[in-house]
Amino acid sequence: MNMLTSLMRYLGILVVFASLAVALPNSALAQARPGQPVPATHTEVTGKVSIQVQVVHANNSGVVDPDLEAVAANFKAFKYTGFQKLEAFDAKLAPNQEAQFNMVGGHKVKVMLVSRDSRQAKVRVMMFNDSGKVMDTTVAINRNRAFMIAGTSYKDGKLILPIHVRY
Repeated sequence: MNMLTSLMRYLGILVVFASLAVALPNSALAQARPGQPVPATHTEVTGKVSIQVQVVHANNSGVVDPDLEAVAANFKAFKYTGFQKLEAFDAKLAPNQEAQFNMVGGHKVKVMLVSRDSRQAKVRVMMFNDSGKVMDTTVAINRNRAFMIAGTSYKDGKLILPIHVRY
């Protein structure tokens, strides 16, 4: 009787396991084939990402740099009326690689590609001045899009960093 009960429990577990594989056709279990590796369940991709960091001086001059007109609507969230592109830095980074740039006013910015997948890249952005680190944040930026980070004060306004990722 014990052997029959054990066999029935074993068969019951197999039936549940098999029904899960049928119910979840997109799972790695359902896609696995004998002699082949189990496919990845995430969409992480490899390769480098082009990252551009622009340095924009936001102020109250009312003048928008012609180079920024295409993205001027994105600046409405800031309390300033004038925006001047001061610098732009480009880097091609693989996951866990970083690049550092010297900016206006003695500031430094460091960007690191944390990871990327088919939809977005996670980028860590750090800004430093003579006193040390003034900003450290990680943002998820959709593929072929930009994300704006308000940085430190500069002259009569603030530095804004539009960060573009392309891949």
